Amino acid sequence: MTLTTDIKFHGNAKVLDDKLAFHPAINMKKGNYFAREGYSDFAHSEGKQYHPKYDKLTLGSQNMYLVKGSVTQYNYLEEPIDMTAVTQYADYLLENESGRYELELIDNRLEYKTKVDYSLTEWTDPPAIYNIECEKTMLEVQEDDSAFLCVIRLDEDYDAWIPKLRDVKAGESLTIEKEGEHCYVVFSSEVEKEGTNLEAFKMYKLSSDSMVITATEDTRIFRTYRD
Repeated sequence: MTLTTDIKFHGNAKVLDDKLAFHPAINMKKGNYFAREGYSDFAHSEGKQYHPKYDKLTLGSQNMYLVKGSVTQYNYLEEPIDMTAVTQYADYLLENESGRYELELIDNRLEYKTKVDYSLTEWTDPPAIYNIECEKTMLEVQEDDSAFLCVIRLDEDYDAWIPKLRDVKAGESLTIEKEGEHCYVVFSSEVEKEGTNLEAFKMYKLSSDSMVITATEDTRIFRTYRD
């Protein structure tokens, strides 16, 4: 598998409890990209795991999470184009993404556009966990100041991790419950917790049963946990 990118990550990657590696990419510029060709050495066993319902869709590596701004994913399809695969992908997105995307086929390029609009009022699966099967995929940033989180699971049972996203509006408070034995959260902007400011784009481990935070601006929260 070949990976190419011009995205600059912020600071140094952090390793937490020998379980997660974390590295944010913030203040990205429109046109920044991340591209992948091939499936070998994919994060999941044997390179591919197929969707239980849609046999043309495969599980993504789930290492990159958009928490600010907007991005377009380009899937380059081999010709002749397998329209069954395109239909399956459209049906999968319709079932799982609640309309928070645009999908368009232009020649052999399937374009999936998504934007952080701070509309998630419940903990929600990240978008496009499954992807149409293709050898070449590219993510392109569509908005200045967009931000990704790169979260790599280090323990062998990486499928045990459950990533979720949720939004909180400026001035509103939210109680974040600890889930599992190992639970971590990241905020897309600075939030307040009991008079203390928690930094944006820093991964925090929940040691108590819950935390109450107040957002100073519209904020996306990433939470991942296991066991």
